[in-house]
Amino acid sequence: MNEVKKNLKPNNDKLYWDIWTDACELATEKAIEHQPKMIKWVDGEGNTYEHDLCGFARVVLSDGRSSFAKWAKKNVGFDGGYYGVQKSVDAFGQSYERKEVFAQVVASELKKSGINAWHQSNLD
Repeated sequence: MNEVKKNLKPNNDKLYWDIWTDACELATEKAIEHQPKMIKWVDGEGNTYEHDLCGFARVVLSDGRSSFAKWAKKNVGFDGGYYGVQKSVDAFGQSYERKEVFAQVVASELKKSGINAWHQSNLD
C-alpha cells in the first residue's frame, strides 16, 4: 500500500473504498483481540460489578480539503471537526479501550497509504 499515494486522484472511489475497508477490517480484528482492563466495584448491598472504561474515539483527517477527505465525507460519514474532518467510532459499545485501538489502527493504516490521519480519544 506504500505505492497508493502515487495513485491518489480525485474521484478514485474504488481505491478509496479499498483503503478504507482494509483499514477498518484490520482495526476491527485488533480491537476484538484487545482485552480491556476491567474495573471491579461493589455496591452498598455487596453486589460485585465488573466493567471496562467508557469513552469515545474518532479518526481525524487533518486536511478536510483533500480528495480523500471529500470522498470520506460523502461516502463514509466523516463530518466537520475542529482539526479537519472526523468520524467517531460507533462500534464496541461504550468500551473506551477497544474504540481507541480501532481508531489508532485505522489512522495508522491510512497514514501508510499516504493519507494525513490521526486518532483522538477521551474518557466519558
